[in-house]
Amino acid sequence: MVLAGLWFGDSKPLMSTFLKPIYQSLLELERNGVDIIVHENVIEAKAFLLCTAADLPAKSLLMNMNQFNGEYSCGKCVQKGQTFKTNKSGCVHIFPFIKDEVVELRTKIKCIENAITAREAKKTLNGIKGPSLLMGLQTIRSVLIIVVFWEIVDLLKECM
Repeated sequence: MVLAGLWFGDSKPLMSTFLKPIYQSLLELERNGVDIIVHENVIEAKAFLLCTAADLPAKSLLMNMNQFNGEYSCGKCVQKGQTFKTNKSGCVHIFPFIKDEVVELRTKIKCIENAITAREAKKTLNGIKGPSLLMGLQTIRSVLIIVVFWEIVDLLKECM
């Protein structure tokens, strides 16, 4: 199943409002499934969300994390990163490789703990601003990033 959505307006959507009906349906399919009749046999089928696909700004909203250009914005690891100035008076946020540094990888359990702590403290923790509805689903593991063609073109222009 592919579900697509667009949000129009002067501000970013409040993801809990946008996702709540979808989340409730997915939770129902995870827990109770649906009965399907195949050759006169009733089969209970359950459905699980494996991943979602989003561009980088939408990814941060879905995960309730800092945006890609902020500290601790990597969805795979817990690394602060640093701001790097580009040739054309701009800047990007990078996560440089440091040979002897062991980087902590994000786990679902740790992300949930950070989200709860962030909500209680009303302060971002390790890039996580608070809980995401996606955290309540059993099997979600990641948000795939869709890089739009024009983003690649802009990146190539920066490098030249």
